[in-house]
Amino acid sequence: MRLLSLDVSGFRAFSGRHSLDLNGQAVLLVGDNGTGKTSVFDAVYWALCGRVPRIGGNANVVSRWSETGEATVTLALTDDVNGKVVITRTTDGESQRVRLVAGDEYRDGSANDRIIQMLWEDARLTDDPSSALSDALERCVYLQQDRVREFVEAVSDQDRFLAMSDLLGVGRVTELQMQLDRARSAWTRVTNVAKSDRDELAKRLSSTETRLAALPTEAPDAAKVRDEWRQLASQAAEMGLRASRKDSDASASAIDRLSREADALAVTEARRRDGLNRLLLDIAAAASLPPAAEVDASIAKASAAAADVARLRAALNDAQKQLAEARRLRLEVASQREELRTLAQLALRHLGETCPVCGQAFDHDATIHRLSEIAAGGDVSVQKAADDTGHAVSLLSDQLSAAQALLTSSTAEMRAAEIAVQVAKEQQGRVLQRASELGVPSEGIAQLAIQAQLRKSEQRILQLRELQAAAESIAVRIGAIADQARRRELLHDRDDSRQRLQEADTELARRDETGRTATKLIDALRESTSDLVTTQLTALEPLVQRVYGRIDPHPVFKSVRLITWMRAGRGRLSAEVADLVTDVKSSSPAMLLSSSQTNALAVAIFLALNLGLPTRPLDAVMLDDPLQSLDDVNLLGLIDLLRRTKQQRQLLISTHDDRFGQLLGRKLRPVERNGRTVIHRFFDWGRRGPNITSTYIPQDAEVYRLVGRTA
Repeated sequence: MRLLSLDVSGFRAFSGRHSLDLNGQAVLLVGDNGTGKTSVFDAVYWALCGRVPRIGGNANVVSRWSETGEATVTLALTDDVNGKVVITRTTDGESQRVRLVAGDEYRDGSANDRIIQMLWEDARLTDDPSSALSDALERCVYLQQDRVREFVEAVSDQDRFLAMSDLLGVGRVTELQMQLDRARSAWTRVTNVAKSDRDELAKRLSSTETRLAALPTEAPDAAKVRDEWRQLASQAAEMGLRASRKDSDASASAIDRLSREADALAVTEARRRDGLNRLLLDIAAAASLPPAAEVDASIAKASAAAADVARLRAALNDAQKQLAEARRLRLEVASQREELRTLAQLALRHLGETCPVCGQAFDHDATIHRLSEIAAGGDVSVQKAADDTGHAVSLLSDQLSAAQALLTSSTAEMRAAEIAVQVAKEQQGRVLQRASELGVPSEGIAQLAIQAQLRKSEQRILQLRELQAAAESIAVRIGAIADQARRRELLHDRDDSRQRLQEADTELARRDETGRTATKLIDALRESTSDLVTTQLTALEPLVQRVYGRIDPHPVFKSVRLITWMRAGRGRLSAEVADLVTDVKSSSPAMLLSSSQTNALAVAIFLALNLGLPTRPLDAVMLDDPLQSLDDVNLLGLIDLLRRTKQQRQLLISTHDDRFGQLLGRKLRPVERNGRTVIHRFFDWGRRGPNITSTYIPQDAEVYRLVGRTA
């Protein structure tokens, strides 16, 4: 299928309406960068696929100055099978509408399906037909100026293999292999889940068998157990338990209620028993305290001791006063006696027969005797009185100390007695309070009465515990009866689990066999896909080499081929350049070639695929400004190659260089009668788009030989 015409409005660089004649063996778009040449290629691409992945979604194709707010592209094509085909695609930036006229009229979804069917029917077998058509156009029809080297260095070796598989018609086998791979992965996940379920089933069977082994094989007599329960319930009712009054039938819940009530009553009775024991201890402690009479005697004794102390203290004070007076007198008498002794000594020295003072006669001997006694200090009556008084004071002081000691001990005894009385009162109060808490009347607070209550409490506790033990025994036997029903359920569960486990093992065995078969099939498909791609590439290799040789981008690496291999179950493809003289090879050409040489290699592979593939979406080659990707030498080889290609493919080529455009016009001029070469020149781009003039190169049968290009 070949291009006839293109009408655009509101699309990218074309805000106004523009029409281009594309009906020619070679159509050249010449104009400065930014005048809309690439928008022509994008319009053709978008009309066919409804997408331009390089620029994004619908909103990016609508011109900012669109007069209608929409982008519309009408593309006319023709071939020998369908005749003239007209595709009109419109978008408002969100939704997209498409109309196809090919004999009949189609719209939207049916129109897209029909376009894919006419252009690239293999795409209908993929999950995303529009994407598959888009990829096919980019691989062998439309070489975008900013994606020239993508196939060589940007795309992974696995993606290259998948793309080549699609172009060579092996893509469906590859896709089938990938679908089978995904299906096998899903199958494996389901199988793993089934294995996990099988393991859980085996665990359940093992658990069931373990529980069966723990259950008794025989059960007690149910009628006998019911009779025992009725007797126990009657006994419990006599003992005042409420639970037995409403549960006449033996059941786990009824027995549990009776057991819990008996336990609660036993605990309560045990607390009462402990309280009675503490009450006995309190009574014994109260009985060991002293009576109030002893306290009164201690108080009287202390009072008498206090009176003695007061009396002795008063007597001591009087004696101390007398002692002080005696000491004063003793000092006074001593002073007088000293003076008299001095006078006596003087008188004895001067006394004669008469008194030296008065001159009178006196009894000389008596006077001398008296004076001698005075001079010797012989009067001791005063001293004796003082000594007697001091002795009395000392005696009274000793008596007072003894009385004070007695008072201290008596006071301590009195305080101890008072404390004991207070303790006795508090203890008696505790006894009364505890007795009240235990329900013992005040007149019954006696050791014998309380001991009798203790015995009754112990007996009730014993009865309640025996009742509880009997209930638990009945519960165990009722549980054994229930275990038989549980045993029957477990036996049924065990048999069912065994059957299901056997079925699961059988199913897993079948799934494992299916998985092995799928693996063999997938491996065979992988090998066949690789073999098919390799076979097709082997057939395509001479053409790739001829195209590469025509461009001749490198002085040493003159050989190129596409090689394939398998890794991790996936096909891989890469371009290999080689120096046949030294046998140096590399499957990473971008590491050895310059940027321009790598671009030349990419263009060569692109053209080889376009020329060598048995089918392609369009019988056209669309090159967007190759001058920007190649140097002068590579361009000369490319022009010569394009001249030869023009006989087999419609050429749509753009360039920003006017001289290169003129050279292309001369080199690609029509040489046959029906040949047609069109040049569209773009200039003066404005808000409505570029101005375009069209020129038709006349037929010229003379052959030109390209020898070079001047600067």
